[in-house]
Amino acid sequence: MIRAAIVGIGRWGRTLIGSVQGKSEAIRFTAGFNRTRANAEAFCAEHGVPLKDSLSEILADPEIDAVIYATPHSEHGAQVERTAAAGKHVFMEKPFTLDRASAARAVDAASRAGVVLGVAYPRRFHPGMKELKARIAGGRLGTIAHCYGEQNTPAGLFMDPASWRAEASEAPAGGMTALGVHNVDAMIHLFGPIDEVYAMSLRRAVSYDADDTTSVMFGFTNGMSGRWCVRWSPLSATGLPRSAPRERPNF
Repeated sequence: MIRAAIVGIGRWGRTLIGSVQGKSEAIRFTAGFNRTRANAEAFCAEHGVPLKDSLSEILADPEIDAVIYATPHSEHGAQVERTAAAGKHVFMEKPFTLDRASAARAVDAASRAGVVLGVAYPRRFHPGMKELKARIAGGRLGTIAHCYGEQNTPAGLFMDPASWRAEASEAPAGGMTALGVHNVDAMIHLFGPIDEVYAMSLRRAVSYDADDTTSVMFGFTNGMSGRWCVRWSPLSATGLPRSAPRERPNF
C-alpha cells in the first residue's frame, strides 16, 4: 500500500481524495496540506486524512512514500524538485509546469533522485484510446496525414475571478493550460513528438484577465500536421455581455 500525502485540497484535490480513499488497495492518503488549513479541515476529517502544518513537515516524514500535488501551476516545478530531493515519489497534476526550462529541471531532479515521477494524463489509458493506438501502430488506418481536435466547455464562464485559476499568470494559454493539454498529450501518445508549433490565444468572452480561446497548429516529427482548439466559453455565442450574470446551463 502506497502511503501518500496530498498537497492542495481544493475542488480537484478533494476529487482525488474521494476517488481512492477507502476504495483502493494500492494507495491511501495518510496526510495532507492545504495553504488555508481551515478550508480543508472538515473535509479531511471526514475522509480520514490528517492535516500537516507545512509541506516541509510532509517531506520530512519517513512514513510518507509519495506526494500528490493539486496546486497552482506556477508552483509545480519547484515542488517536484523539493519532493525528489526528499526521496519521495511524485504525482503532479497537469500541466506539469508552465515552461520548458522548469520542466527539464524537475525531470532531472526526479531522475537523479531515482524516484517515480507521474503526470496526470489519464486519457491515454482509456480503452478507446488504447484501441486507437493499437490500430495506428498496426498500420490498420494507413498513412495518417493530419489530426484535428477541439474541446469546448462553459467552465470559464463560471470561474470565480478571485480564483488562482482565473489569473493570466497561471493560465498563459487560457483553457489550453489546464484542459487542452489532455488532448495534446493524446496526440503525442498516438503520433509521436511535436517539433513545430504555431499558436494564437485570445480573450473573447470571460470577464477576468485570462484567455478563453486558444488555437494551435502542430508539425510532428514524423511529418504529420495537426491542429487543436480549446474554448473555455462556447456559450459566448448567446450574446450576453461579459458583465452580465449567467446561470449554469442544464447539460
